[in-house]
Amino acid sequence: MSFCKNLGLRLVSLLLFLIVAGCSEEKAGPNKGDKSRGDDAPARVCKGGSVVIEDLWLTPGPVEGTSGGYATVRIESGESDSLLAVACDIAERVELHEMQSENGETVMQKITTPLYLSKSDPIVLEPGGKHIMLIDLKKELQIGKNIDLSFRWSSGERTTCPGVVSNAPPEKYLRGSEIYISYCAACHGQAGEGQGNIYPPLAGSDFFADKEKTISAIVNGLHGEITVNGKKYNGIMNKLPSIYDNQEAAEVINFTLQQFADSLWQTTKEVVARIRD
Repeated sequence: MSFCKNLGLRLVSLLLFLIVAGCSEEKAGPNKGDKSRGDDAPARVCKGGSVVIEDLWLTPGPVEGTSGGYATVRIESGESDSLLAVACDIAERVELHEMQSENGETVMQKITTPLYLSKSDPIVLEPGGKHIMLIDLKKELQIGKNIDLSFRWSSGERTTCPGVVSNAPPEKYLRGSEIYISYCAACHGQAGEGQGNIYPPLAGSDFFADKEKTISAIVNGLHGEITVNGKKYNGIMNKLPSIYDNQEAAEVINFTLQQFADSLWQTTKEVVARIRD
């Protein structure tokens, strides 16, 4: 089963997103500073005191729904600090959560202790790991919008940073979609609809439920009959060419899951390397 999704109708949205997500820097403490590219450009790097927040992004969400927040947080000076809380005006409450495995199942748990930060130990907020949860949204979070989040630290500092609402991380969205467009879309369709009885659909596919089988099919190929959403397919899934390294393989896999399976799970280059023949 060849993997990936062509943005097709999403190409215009992607281009607009990339324009909006161009690099800008905001220096902010309790009050926001000036943005180098104006109010419509999200800060790719936000600084507040000794803390630097990179590539903050939020998932779309409906009114009274939820949204996930992700970023990499580093410290430039000082020995260490700890993240106490995150606040956002458009949510009734904001919590820090972590995905953990319990009895073979992945569950989300609230983090009740401060998150430690040092020069050698950044805080990585990512899908499938530690992340921010915006709960009971007061308004819809639409793709392309910028939403301010305020980070409170044990040092007494606050860092305010705008996050862009997106279906994927700013950097990985582009590379994953590029690979999908150039290699995967010919078989699986512009909107992940598949082709006849040969190439199964990606949109709403129950094949994604098996993480290792999915990754193996992409990077190692797959031959023979398979069943997807109750229908049989008997095509040939060629393995992902070696010109795409393990990081690129992970990015196109994650992009596909983000687009077609609501980020049911995500993977890393280390997991791809273990499964790849």
